[in-house]
Amino acid sequence: MSKFNKVILIMVSFLVVLTAIITAVIFSNTNKREEANEKKETKVSEVILDECTEEYEMLQNKAITTSTSTSKKVNESPKNEEQFILKEVEGKIVIYTIEKNGEEKLFEKTEISTEYLPKKDRLELEQGIKLQGKEELNQFIENFE
Repeated sequence: MSKFNKVILIMVSFLVVLTAIITAVIFSNTNKREEANEKKETKVSEVILDECTEEYEMLQNKAITTSTSTSKKVNESPKNEEQFILKEVEGKIVIYTIEKNGEEKLFEKTEISTEYLPKKDRLELEQGIKLQGKEELNQFIENFE
């Protein structure tokens, strides 16, 4: 093999090795950028999840507070006001009046779905939520709409 051919072979070998090194460096940097982007996406997802969790807990606490304050009002209200009981029937809130003899009489079938209510509210509706007077009933229903 001539000296010229050996030099060309060495140069080609050098270029192949150099190309391989450059490719490896570029690939490595690309992977690092992708990993950094994945970490950012994960962090953003975690922040969104945390915010959603906080909002959900806040809404549940509001429902608990509303339910507790309503229960207190029932006990404090005068007995001459109309009494109501809310129940869940076929996935909707149904309102009954409580007659003087204790009998429940259908007052209104609402279109308010219980599907997305917190579990605590659904359990209370199964037992029946007693309310005193139309004003209290209207306020309570507004919280579910």
